Amino acid sequence: MVDQLELILLGFAVVVDSALLLALLERVNRPNTAIWITTLVAATWLAHASGFSHVLIRDADIEPFATLDRFNVALIAVSLLAIPSAMLYGAIRLNHSLHNLRPNWDWRYAIAYLPCSIAPLVVFQACTSDSRVLSTSFEPFIHAYLLTLLSMNVVAAVLFLRYRTFIEAASTRNFFSQLAILLVGISVLAASYGWFARDTALDFPIRMAVILSPLSVISLFLWYAVRDKLLPLVFERALVYGGSLVLIMLFHRVLVIPFAESMRRTSSFDVILVEGIILVAIVVAWPPLRNRVRESLRYLLSRNIFKVREAMRQLSLQISQQDSRSLSDLCDWFARSSCELLCLEQVWIWFSDPRTGEPRSWKNGAQSACEPEITCAEMRSIYELLLNRNESHLGRANLRERQLSQLCERLNVQIAFRCQFRDLQGLVLLGPRIRSDRFSEEQRASLSLLFDQFVATLFNRMVEQDRLRAERQAAQQEKLAVLGLMSGSLAHEIRNPLSSIRTIASLLREDLADQPAHAKEVGIIVHEIDRLTSITQRLLDYSKPSDARVVGIDVHRIIERLFHILQPWGAQQQVKLTFKFSPVSRLVRASDASFSEILFNLIRNAVEATRSTPNACVTVSTEFCDSEVVVKVIDNGPGIDPAIRDNIYKPFVTSKEFGTGLGLYIAAERVRSINGKIECRSTPETGTVFELHLPLVGDLNREPNPSKQLHEDTDS
Repeated sequence: MVDQLELILLGFAVVVDSALLLALLERVNRPNTAIWITTLVAATWLAHASGFSHVLIRDADIEPFATLDRFNVALIAVSLLAIPSAMLYGAIRLNHSLHNLRPNWDWRYAIAYLPCSIAPLVVFQACTSDSRVLSTSFEPFIHAYLLTLLSMNVVAAVLFLRYRTFIEAASTRNFFSQLAILLVGISVLAASYGWFARDTALDFPIRMAVILSPLSVISLFLWYAVRDKLLPLVFERALVYGGSLVLIMLFHRVLVIPFAESMRRTSSFDVILVEGIILVAIVVAWPPLRNRVRESLRYLLSRNIFKVREAMRQLSLQISQQDSRSLSDLCDWFARSSCELLCLEQVWIWFSDPRTGEPRSWKNGAQSACEPEITCAEMRSIYELLLNRNESHLGRANLRERQLSQLCERLNVQIAFRCQFRDLQGLVLLGPRIRSDRFSEEQRASLSLLFDQFVATLFNRMVEQDRLRAERQAAQQEKLAVLGLMSGSLAHEIRNPLSSIRTIASLLREDLADQPAHAKEVGIIVHEIDRLTSITQRLLDYSKPSDARVVGIDVHRIIERLFHILQPWGAQQQVKLTFKFSPVSRLVRASDASFSEILFNLIRNAVEATRSTPNACVTVSTEFCDSEVVVKVIDNGPGIDPAIRDNIYKPFVTSKEFGTGLGLYIAAERVRSINGKIECRSTPETGTVFELHLPLVGDLNREPNPSKQLHEDTDS
């Protein structure tokens, strides 16, 4: 019963020591932990673990167990030397360097570790002694050790009390006061056992109190660490480690030791070796346990696990600040930032636009087409696989489908993440890491949440852009409605007086027929009145719907008519107008008014854009296909400003100083009203080409007229 109680107490001590030691060894805590604290906890863990192993096998008479037990006794003795040395070292260094956790090395610190210099002698004494009891093996050294322990702990306590006077925080001062009291109490307890209680009725309780006394210091440290959040301790992981250790040790004590003793009497069967093989086999064969061990080792030994955590935190924070970017810029930024912060060779982002259904893809911060490296169907198949498996992510090693596995191998993709937020569905494909360090399951789960946050931000950005676009369209429609009212009012107020003035001027010109000079001047007045009437009519047409009567028209005839009207004006602007007609002519499904207005606006814009260009030229050409005619208006001007190129068909968008911004808008609306299409290609310093694609209705049989032939000869 006493042995079992001692085993349980030591096992509990090992669990607590292991939890704290593993927490201190984690990379997030290493920079904030003084060396003497880690050394103290490691020495305490070594003492308790060796004592636990000693209690388990001290009654075994098998030679391997006897040798191992002597080694346990040696480790206990060495740890008992290291514990007071580490404590004294910490006290000296705190008083010397105050709040500096990692000061430069000073040779005077080595004074605290002088007792550890006899460690080789202690190991030799334990291994050569006939006894496997600690007090018996080191009987000649006990009194000297107790005196050394008492003096070192008292000096450390005094130094801790001195150090607390430099601290302002009341809780930290209390910690060092209590630590000094515990050190004195442990020293008195150890001296009492060594000098008075050994081999008496109080041997066992006082011996266990001495053995477990370092737990009081550890418990004090844990209390302040948890209360003041000094270390981010992971209790769940520590509980798993400690519980597993206790279960293994108890299993070894209850079943393996008795079975090993019985086997020793009948054969030379090595039970310990078989036990180790079985333990390794269980870890390898049971996936949950194997994953737990792998993740624990990765978490403990990985170099950059906390760098990845910090990178994901930065990405998550930055995502929330990207509310002003466009969709393309947002995806470019996220792919590029993921590559840099997560140390990846490549990142693919793919999603299907819920508004248009069109797939879009980005790679390493640059928008790219899905072809030729990867097709939309292949992206969709990866997404459907993740959806069918109900998995948020899959590694290449988990792909059982040969085609998808070959695809990931070809693209050098290691992990595929499925992202979905409402109607937006997408994928994030990660390439290998630059340092060949793979993501753990914990990191993959965090990455999945990060990518879901990104897709949610992307969806919200889409909704915001749709809202802004609708607001702009509503504002433009409101402007056009106001313009229509103004145009109607102007037409009503101006055209009627102009009509009266023209009538009177015409009568006056008839009356002055015998006075040619005056009649000519009145004719100029009539002409200017007609020009004002035409301008007023065009102003009214800006907001008036296009002619709904769609008939078959001859585009060549209308172009010829516009040529005779615009050629003199072009000559005044020092711009040469040329036309290239197709030898075949067919009827176009449009109205005379609509096509005239479209072409008039395009030619006028081209002339105004090229009039300051040397050798300015505007060319109109036609080409008939099976179901449409292509009319091109080509100029050699400076091109369209890239800043407004995507918005040239919107109302009130213009680069002219006195332009209204309605010409191209009206032309585009007229083209759409007759089911046509308008395209623009512009190169800076080279020129601009507008293409009209208009539907056909039938053939037109007519002979080429002389004027058309004249234009073609002029072009040549």
